[in-house]
This record gives sequence, C-alpha cells and structure tokens, in this order.
Amino acid sequence: MPLLAMPVDFRYHLASLLAVFCALLIGVLLGIALVGDPSLEKQLQVFKQERSDNRNTIAKLAQADRQHRAFGKQVLPYLADQRLRGLRVAIIVNRDLGDAPWVEGVITTIRQAGAQLTSTTAILPKFAELQREDVAKTFAEFGFPIPIEGEPRSVLAGKLAAYVAEGRPDLPYRLRQLGLIRREGDYTVAADCVLLIGGTDTDLTSINEIDLPMIRALQEVDKRVIACEESNAQLSAMHAYQRRAIPTVDNADTVAGQLALVLVLAGASGNYGAKSTADQLLPPLQP
Repeated sequence: MPLLAMPVDFRYHLASLLAVFCALLIGVLLGIALVGDPSLEKQLQVFKQERSDNRNTIAKLAQADRQHRAFGKQVLPYLADQRLRGLRVAIIVNRDLGDAPWVEGVITTIRQAGAQLTSTTAILPKFAELQREDVAKTFAEFGFPIPIEGEPRSVLAGKLAAYVAEGRPDLPYRLRQLGLIRREGDYTVAADCVLLIGGTDTDLTSINEIDLPMIRALQEVDKRVIACEESNAQLSAMHAYQRRAIPTVDNADTVAGQLALVLVLAGASGNYGAKSTADQLLPPLQP
C-alpha cells in the first residue's frame, strides 16, 4: 500500500502547483488589462509624484540636519569655553570605549571647557562576570572585608569608584592587571567630581549591580556625581540614576547634550536632554 500511495501524493501536489500557477497567471493578465484604465494610470502618476516630493523633502531635511550639526559643533567650543577652568573631572564608563565612540566627543568638550581630566576608566564586560571567589581574592589582597550579603562585585565596583575619585591608584592598577578595566590618566590625582557614562543596550542588571553601587560609594566619600547616556540607548538608565538624586543628561552624544554636561559639571542641578525623564533640554546658560 505505501508504494501505491506515493504516486497519488505526487499527483495531488502537482495539481496544487498547477492551480497556484494558474492563479498567478490570471492575476498577471488582470493587471495587464487594468493598466489601460485611465483612472488607475492617473492614481499611479499621483503616487509617483508624491514619492518624488517625499524624496525631495527628505533630502532637504537631511541637508538641514547636517548644517545644524555643523553649526552646533562650531559654536560649542565658544559656549563651553573656560566654564570648567580648574575643575578636576574623572570619567568612569560602564562599557568598553570601543563600544561607545561618542565618548570621545564628550572628553573633547570637557577639555575645551578648561577642565582637567584626571582619568578615564572603562569597566570591561569581564567585570560583570566576576564570581564571588574571584572577588574574594582581590578583597583579601587589599584587606577588604568580604560582604556577607549582597553582590561582592557591586562592593568592588563601589570601591573602585571611590579609589578613582580620591586619587588612590593601587586598586585601579590591580584591576587593570586582572583585565577588568581599561584605564588612562593620572590616578594619583583626586577628582572634584565624577562623570559616570552609562546606559545599556541589553538589560539593567549592569546598571543595578555596578553603576548604582558606584554612585552610592562616591556619595559616601562626598564626591559629586553626574550621570549621562547616549540619546539612542535601547534601555535608558535615567530613572535608576535619578533615584540617587544626581544630575543627569540623557543625550550626551549630541551637541546639546555635551553643552548640558558642561553646564551641569559647572554646578547646575537637574535632569536634561530629550527623553521623558528630562526636565528640559539645557540648564540656564549664564554668561
């Protein structure tokens, strides 16, 4: 019986395929017949004109956007000039700098504003993968008590932030040797404030287990903290940062966001940017 069933199935599928091809042929013939319809041809011309108009509008908007960006980049140095003179700023980035090329623009703007950038610390993904026994070894090396409760790597993140801000280089140097961070700058110089560059494209675990403990630790050693992220972060961390009552900027990859960062580092408080968590775009621009 199975041998007899095979030709029946084949003929059934062949008939189905023929029916499909016939339906497609009928559709093509109907389409050809309708092309000669004046009303259809008129609608087609209208559609083509609308498409052309939309393309022209998009091109004009793109050109205007490029001009506005170029204008902003030219005026930003003048607006930020010397507003941060004498201020020592440490930057901590909760990701590899290679994953956030816009951070270079933030660094350039801060320096143009006259600030001394004491150090830049990038926390690598390996840090978030630390196990309790890994952290225990580092704690024993530095004489830190191992926490009975909570996440040990969160405690380590807090200690790292405090050491960076206070100009204590031994822990940052050791974590670099372990491949947990990248560092640049002079870690023997204490910072007046710390700029935390966060945001995430995956989930908020890293924010809760690394960023927030760092903010708490910095507040405990009486260091001012400002947090920022890029405008197109898939998951915004602004709500989490604002629970710690610190100033935030949610569009630090833009000219407006970088100007807001300068004004906040200069002393303004509040939440700025383009997202729903922002109070307004910029702090008051004082002369």
